[in-house]
Amino acid sequence: MGYCEICEVKPATHICKICGRHVCEDHYVSDKGVCSICLNTLCRLCWRNLSVTTCPICGRIVCFSCSIEVEPSLRICRECFDRYKSRLGMLKDFKHALLTAFTELKKS
Repeated sequence: MGYCEICEVKPATHICKICGRHVCEDHYVSDKGVCSICLNTLCRLCWRNLSVTTCPICGRIVCFSCSIEVEPSLRICRECFDRYKSRLGMLKDFKHALLTAFTELKKS
């Protein structure tokens, strides 16, 4: 298998299930089956998929499946959406409510 593609020093003993890198024991996260680089980019909600965005409310990186598009090029995580949708009623003025919630969070 050769040497670890991250440290290039130790022998590679595992293959990352996401990117296919050959990595050593030190750079393999066995409970997730991924390399340390992919672990840093995994969705913080499901821990299965690579992240595609950062939630502007809570700051977590989330994947496509765990985020909701609230307008073009703006996605928030499902947890923040669920937390704030009760305040939004019928979601008629979602953008204003989202910006208000984001401003309130930045103040605290």
